[in-house]
Amino acid sequence: MNRKSAENTEFVQLLTKHQRALYLYIVALVPNLADVDDVLQATNTVLWSKADEFKAQSDFGAWARRVAHFQVLAFWRRARGRRLVFDSDLLDLMAVEWEEAAGSLESRRQALNGCLKRLRDGDRQLLARRYGSDSTVAEIAEQVSRPVKSIYRSLERTRMTLLECIRRSLALGDIS
Repeated sequence: MNRKSAENTEFVQLLTKHQRALYLYIVALVPNLADVDDVLQATNTVLWSKADEFKAQSDFGAWARRVAHFQVLAFWRRARGRRLVFDSDLLDLMAVEWEEAAGSLESRRQALNGCLKRLRDGDRQLLARRYGSDSTVAEIAEQVSRPVKSIYRSLERTRMTLLECIRRSLALGDIS
């Protein structure tokens, strides 16, 4: 593989790795999901066109978010005819707030994943039925032949167990 091809492969891997974070960043600044998709696509286009400018040892995520930030600003300039328009100072403030929150959200997500693994199989399956599909509590109760109130109590108990586990994991720095 030649050097340019290796650089392209590395760039594509970095871009792919950061897609979710870019999406979440843009979602925080653009209210309509269709517009979010458009801004993300424009961001990816700019990132790809500027791939040669990215320095391999620098922070790809920060660079990509900066490009996304300018694409969000461009979106809002185009959207001035709409009712809700943010000025660039507010968007800058929202971007800073997002940056500060992103680290703690990732820690919480990791703690949640670790805590989900520690749940009993039945509790994990109940959560998957409720939140991993479009099943209502009544449908789940019918599927497992249990009263609806029993399902609600089990879900509440499991959510509280997860919450306590997440709090404990974050306090102890035990994120796995």
